[in-house]
Amino acid sequence: MFLLTACASLAAGATAPTRPSMLTSAAPGDVVHYFGVGSNMLRSKIVSRGVNGSSIEVLEMRPALVRGHRLAFNMRGFPPLEPGMGGIEESPAEECHGALCTMTAENYEKLWQSEGGAMPNPGYEEIVVEAEGYGLPQRVRAVALRARPHVRLRRDADPSQRYMRMLVDGAKELGLASEYVAKLEATTTQRATGVLRMLAVQHLFFATLLFRPRLRWAGRAISAMLWVAYVPSSHPTALRRYAGNACLSLLLLPTAFLGTLVRVGMWATGKEIPPMMKAVMQPPKAEPEAPPSA
Repeated sequence: MFLLTACASLAAGATAPTRPSMLTSAAPGDVVHYFGVGSNMLRSKIVSRGVNGSSIEVLEMRPALVRGHRLAFNMRGFPPLEPGMGGIEESPAEECHGALCTMTAENYEKLWQSEGGAMPNPGYEEIVVEAEGYGLPQRVRAVALRARPHVRLRRDADPSQRYMRMLVDGAKELGLASEYVAKLEATTTQRATGVLRMLAVQHLFFATLLFRPRLRWAGRAISAMLWVAYVPSSHPTALRRYAGNACLSLLLLPTAFLGTLVRVGMWATGKEIPPMMKAVMQPPKAEPEAPPSA
């Protein structure tokens, strides 16, 4: 997640967001609540995502909902692999289900940093919501993450199959309402395959170099061009999809070549590929075939 959040944070025209007072006034050992709606619904993900290999201790994790909000895939990611990442958005007629996590402020800080909070221009901002834990008699104030304006898409993008699989697995593990799980399972996903996927993966190795201050302008330019060319795999017009994929392939070809050199350099020096990169590099699993009709 950190790599993809960093890709979004290359956007210009923003500064560090103001943090909620419930966090800035908390001592390291004070208990805080966090409402996770994305991959952090999986306990195995949230406890292992501390920066520099440190673990995150979660005191309690239970299913919960927040009224007047929805799960949004409107944080600009990296097309065509991970176009939209999840966050929470206000929506009066809807409700968002997720994981209500209880942890110390010190452990929450580790989580915030893993979401790009340590960057000078993070893609997420922290908001305070009223979360209703399943089975709890009253609401609790919790921190949730929302895409900031400089990386917020005008409309939701298709999340990747990989990302949605984590959300569905996390929702089932938590025991979220069956109707909400079904809604997640019905979400249209992005499907990048073949040569385009290969080029995009190799590009990511080059993209890691663009996080340096002097090169961020290049990252912003590349990201803008990719979004101009990108056509979702769910677009109803085949010609538009083929044309978009062709344009993306041409745009990614030079940086994919440079990324291949970076990857070879990592192999030659024995440098490990980050876990997030390994996860994105894995080809999507085949969807189960529907049973034949009678």
